[in-house]
Amino acid sequence: MKESPLRISVILLILFGFCLPLSLLSQNTSGNQEADVILNKVINKFKKSSGTEISFSLKGGGGSGVGTLKMQGKKFMIANSAVSTWYDGKNMWVYNSSTRETTVTTPQSSDLAEINPIYYLNAASKFNVKLSPASTNNNKTLILTPKTKRIGVKKVIIDVNTRTYTAVAIKVTTLSGQQISVTISHTNMGKKFAASEFTYPKNKYPGVKLIDLR
Repeated sequence: MKESPLRISVILLILFGFCLPLSLLSQNTSGNQEADVILNKVINKFKKSSGTEISFSLKGGGGSGVGTLKMQGKKFMIANSAVSTWYDGKNMWVYNSSTRETTVTTPQSSDLAEINPIYYLNAASKFNVKLSPASTNNNKTLILTPKTKRIGVKKVIIDVNTRTYTAVAIKVTTLSGQQISVTISHTNMGKKFAASEFTYPKNKYPGVKLIDLR
């Protein structure tokens, strides 16, 4: 089954959100001390960042492409060739390039728990994590498996550069068996974004149908 562009966007937000929610795993230890130490170091870097911008390439789910993710507090923006999403802390806009439609909603906490990296904290303790035998001195591979199917993925593999303690590659296996691979080419922390970065830039999408479901 081919993953929809919106579904891929949601998966990406969940994946990149691991940098924050995995902090709960240190409270709910995996039994793998080295894996916990690595996670905590990655988490601490993101916690200290005022804002983060990530450039990535995507392969799988029936397509490929490049994209950008910006996060600042509860706000986020993610864009790739298939779909772009903006969330300003209250309203969320989702632009689908295949239909040339933008949908705007005011998501509830239950919706954000599946989309927003910050609200995904609620599910973070439901993962088991271990260190892969394939790990090297400069590159550690973490294998995460959810304790419940409600998480929405079957398995996640994260490669961490131990010189910078940032994720450099993420591979997810969805419940349907699809594999989506993300390679992170650049992570820029300490950014300060204007509020407009997290709202839909209507003037940049002339002729696009706006569907307001608020």
